[in-house]
Amino acid sequence: MVTTSLVTQREHQHGERYSVKSTALIFWAMVGACGALNAQDTPVPRTQDEAKETPSPVLSAEALQREFDAALKSWSRDYAAAVRDKNNEEAARLRTTRPERAFAERFAAAAAKANKTEAAVPYLAWIVQRGPIEMATAAMTTLMRDHASSKGIRLAVARLGGLKQAIGLEQSRAWLDHVLDVNEDAEVRAQALFTRAGLYVGTRALTTSPELRMAAIQDLKAAEGILSELEGSATSLLRLVTSLRDEAERLEPGLAAPEIEGKDLDGVAFKLSDYRGKVVLLDFWGDW
Repeated sequence: MVTTSLVTQREHQHGERYSVKSTALIFWAMVGACGALNAQDTPVPRTQDEAKETPSPVLSAEALQREFDAALKSWSRDYAAAVRDKNNEEAARLRTTRPERAFAERFAAAAAKANKTEAAVPYLAWIVQRGPIEMATAAMTTLMRDHASSKGIRLAVARLGGLKQAIGLEQSRAWLDHVLDVNEDAEVRAQALFTRAGLYVGTRALTTSPELRMAAIQDLKAAEGILSELEGSATSLLRLVTSLRDEAERLEPGLAAPEIEGKDLDGVAFKLSDYRGKVVLLDFWGDW
């Protein structure tokens, strides 16, 4: 507001004119003040760069899994169509664009936002199971460093059985030993025992010896003892453990072949043990 302390005769003579001017000055001063207030209250539009920096909400691992399942189904349909139509160029392109890598990157981003908390475990475990080898190895390294005692790592420990060729015997064994040292979950421990045994027995063993075979059998017996007291998903793991133990005890290279009985082409009964000491070629075949 504008005020005047001195009023001259001229101002009296022209009071009406000055009164109008004063009123006009007061009005515009008020408008200016209101405009300043409005300018402070009105949000400033964000630039495109600022909008891009706004973090997007993190989907749960279950929600990401559903998106992946849908993407894989679509990819499989397109690939099958390309093969059926003998479109070799399209089939080759699709083989390089499977959805696993793109989703592994999304799972990795979600795990990073969880910042070493338990919430990161399902994202990292998914990467170990489905991601490309370099991302799976990095995710397994993080799990072993930050979450080895979590019960959520079981499927990652199971996947280690398939990654052992790429990761190597020494690192695979070190990780499995670490899990058995710090993890108290019964099913995780049984899985680690089974996976560790698989390093030394079975068709995918990395190395073997009589001593390692016996140690593997002890691991499998221990796993059977744990799983026999559990229910649910432990049942399927128990079948795998029992099967590998049978293979380790009866079918490993260097062991005596199990007894085989049957009839020859002439219908005469025979046993494999009848040919002990002779070279025998066994040819197993069948129709499906």
